[in-house]
Amino acid sequence: MMGRIDSTIAFDSLTHSDCSHIIDQITSKVNVTLDSWSDDNTKLILQLTEKAKEMLTKKGYSQEKGAREILRTYRKMVDTPLAHVLASNPDLFQFPDNQAIIE
Repeated sequence: MMGRIDSTIAFDSLTHSDCSHIIDQITSKVNVTLDSWSDDNTKLILQLTEKAKEMLTKKGYSQEKGAREILRTYRKMVDTPLAHVLASNPDLFQFPDNQAIIE
């Protein structure tokens, strides 16, 4: 019989640390993109505070759906606002390194 389920796979719930690691991986990918836009004088880096990671975890993780919503939440709460800031403020690329733009 085709399509028959032969076994059940049980997954453990993700911990706060697991969610934080997922958020770090997403941020790392964003930083690869930002790095490609950087030049010799300016390097753009996105760094999230622990408080920001906690908020993303709270809004993006649920017992029922797991971490499926973390990426969607990240895009809504980090990527989109960051893109709007970068698009509407081309002078941001003139800031010296290590200067916080958004906290």
